[in-house]
Order: sequence, then structure tokens, then C-alpha cells
Amino acid sequence: MMRQGGNELIGLPVSMIMARLLSPQDFGIAAASTFFVRLATRLSQLGLSASLLRVKDLRPEHASSVYVVSQSMGLITFAALYSASPFVGQFFRSREAGDLLSLAALVFVISPIGTVPAALMSRRMQFRYSALADWTDTIVGAVVTVFFALRGFAFWSIVYGNLVAVSARVLLQLYLSGWRPSFWFSPQALRDLLSIGLALQTKRLLEYASSNVDNLVVGRVLGMAGLGLYDKAFTSMNKIVVRLTLGQAAFRIFSIIHEDGERFRRAYSRLILSITVLGYPVLTGCVVVAEPLFRILYGDQWLSAVLPFRVLCIGGALQLLNAYAAQANEAAGNVWRQARRQAIGTALVVVGAAVGGACWGVTGAACGVLAATVVLGVAMQALVREATGLSWRGMLAPQAPGATCAVLLAGVLLATSAVLRVLVEEPQAWQMLMAQATTGGVFYASFLLLGPFPAVRNVVFETLDDLAPAGAVRTLNRLRGLAPR
Repeated sequence: MMRQGGNELIGLPVSMIMARLLSPQDFGIAAASTFFVRLATRLSQLGLSASLLRVKDLRPEHASSVYVVSQSMGLITFAALYSASPFVGQFFRSREAGDLLSLAALVFVISPIGTVPAALMSRRMQFRYSALADWTDTIVGAVVTVFFALRGFAFWSIVYGNLVAVSARVLLQLYLSGWRPSFWFSPQALRDLLSIGLALQTKRLLEYASSNVDNLVVGRVLGMAGLGLYDKAFTSMNKIVVRLTLGQAAFRIFSIIHEDGERFRRAYSRLILSITVLGYPVLTGCVVVAEPLFRILYGDQWLSAVLPFRVLCIGGALQLLNAYAAQANEAAGNVWRQARRQAIGTALVVVGAAVGGACWGVTGAACGVLAATVVLGVAMQALVREATGLSWRGMLAPQAPGATCAVLLAGVLLATSAVLRVLVEEPQAWQMLMAQATTGGVFYASFLLLGPFPAVRNVVFETLDDLAPAGAVRTLNRLRGLAPR
């Protein structure tokens, strides 16, 4: 959580700056290029990184074989994207998008070097090292991107920043993991990993497609400016969801305990309780405060993205559930069944984004994606229910505290807005956001400590016990005494 929060503290000011330095057209061009880079990333990984996490008996030849394959696939991917860049420009009717892709593809020469070190750190649960690598990536990328944007490089600055940031992250991953690249290749070791990896690769490729193919459709239907607005709405929502998914930590834990059914069920329920009591109120709060939030973060030129952002935040709650359901399903071995559901979800996203975008513009595309997300979410929850052995009531019960808090928080924020408009004739965006953040924060803390859900208080106090200095224990005990039984 500290790793994700640190990334956001660094990335948020940069987003604010870049939104004022670049236009929606510039962001649309960058988003078009980014789609193909991320798609190629999924195609070239073969699920081998996740296989290193799940395999029980990890040997040196496993790691070296993954490195050889990853580096080879990276070079092939670079060549393919570089050759395809003119056709990408023709598809989006933007020559700049194709030119940018030919440069962005260089990341595939650099990034595979860090595949094995990153997987080894996650396998060892060295999440502090993972956090340092991520923060380095974010800080270096922020500085370089803003520097080039200020120098007038427009959308090119985003790619320059990414290339330098990835290089810095890979070097630090190599240093922290203690692993050094080796060209020792073992066909048998690769077969051991592919038996797991190909299924995970298929599922994650489809998962990526269902989460990102809407950009492809919107860019084709609405052009670069429309894609820029949609991408700003989507990435703003997605940052929240990604920050709450904790990377592969849950997958590693589920992989260890999935054979103990009772422990697996208890762990999954506890995790869903914890993440929804945090995620549901945050996403609901973003829906309510979206307009002043966008004015402050990005400026008035991005207000057309406010309504799509609100729609996508509703779908973000389901994406959050799907992320943890996916990790539980993968750990339990239900990868191919999950992949089939993901394929249907991807097709629905394409249809929803195309029909909604053609009929009602950017907001229509967001509504179409939301409808597809609802269908996929129900299918994913049904599968994880089978994997854990929980009843539908057992699946929904851990979400009740988060849903209750979200509904009450929305009422508090709307009431705050109404009161402020009575007291101040035309409140500024910063005044509105500050007032809502203050009342919302007070309400949320009160709900966690004094609300009607003992399970929530147990999670809060256990977390504080783990993190608080020794001198704060007495204060925690006093808070426990004040909390209702």
C-alpha cells in the first residue's frame, strides 16, 4: 500500500502539470501509441513471470531460461512494432501516432532485463525492494517527462520519460535482487513453466484487452481529441483501482494456501472486506467530487471528461473485485475457465464502446464499457465462488460494510456541497473540494472506528498494531475502549 500510495503522491502533481502543458490531442496521440505498447507487452511475456511466482521448486535454470525467452521476445516485439508503426498511423488517421510508436517500441529492448529480478523479489515477498524500484521509475519518469514537455516536445516527452524511467528501474531491480543475467537455457525448465504460464498468459492477455481495447475503438470512432478525453477519464479512474490491487501480493499468498479450503475462504473474505471498505468509499467520493477535482487537477479544458469519469468510476468498483477474483482463480487453477469469460467480456467491451461512442460520444463509450464490465463482473464472481466454496451470501457479506460506507459518504458529500452553496454564493473549486474532503474524511474515520461493523474495526486495529510505534499502543487501546462492541 505504501508503494502504491508513494507512486500516486509522485505521479499526481506530474499529471496536473502535464494536463496544462499538453492538449487532449497530444494525450490522444500518446494513448494510441501506449495501447499497442501495452498489448505487445502482454503478447511477449508468455506468462513466465507469473510462473516464477507459482512454481513450487524454483531452480536457477528456470530463471535463466525465462530471461533468454523474455529478451528474445522483446527483440522480436520491437522489430514487429517498428515495422507496424506506419499502419498504426493509418488506422488512427494520425501519422504522429505511428511515428511515436516506432520510438516507444524501444522499451522492449530494455524492459525484459528486469523480468526475472522483479519476479524473484515478489516470490521472496521483498515488497520493500519492489516499492523502491517503482518509486525510482516514477520519480525519474516524472522529472524527464516534465523537462521535455517544458522544452516543447509535446507528446514526445511522454515516451522520452518512459524510456529513461524503465532503464532506471531495471538497473535498480538487478542490483536489489542480486540476480545477474545468464544465457543458460533449459528446454525442460521452460516446459515446467509453460505448463502454468500459457494459461496465465492467455487469461491476462484477454484481461488486458477487455480493459484497454476501448481506447482502440474510441480512437477509431471519435478521433485523437475524443480519445484524449476518454483516456483522461479512464486513466484517472484506473489509477485508483490499480493503487488498490497491491500487485501480485495476493496471488502469491493464495498460491501458498489454496489447498487449505477453509483458510482460502477466510483469507479471500477478509481481503474483500478490507479492500472494499477502502475502495468503495474512495470511488464513490470521486463520483461526487469529480467536477471540482478535474478543475483543480487538470484545468477547464478537461471538463468534458468529468461525466465519463463518473460512469467509469462505477465500473471501477467491479474492476476492483475482478482483480482479486482473478488472482484467487489463478491460484486455484481455474485459469482457462476464467480466460473464456474474459474473452466474452472483451467482445462486449468492443461492442459497448463502439455503439455507445457512435451514438453518444465519449460518455456513451463509457456507458457501453460499464455495461460490459457488469456482465463480466457477475461471471467472474460466479467462478471465484466455485473456487472458494463460498455461498452467494458469503460473497456479498464482506462487501456490505464498504457499500454502506459508500452510500452514507455520498450523502455527507452532497450535503456539504449544498450547505457550502448556501453559505458562499459561487464557491471556488478549491473551496468545494476542501470542504468535501474535510467532512468526508471525518465521516470515514468515524465509520471505521465507531460504525456498526466489528469486523471492520478488527482489521483497522490489527493494521494499526502492526504499523504504530510502541508508544502509540496505549492510544490504540483507549480507542478500542471507545469503540462499540
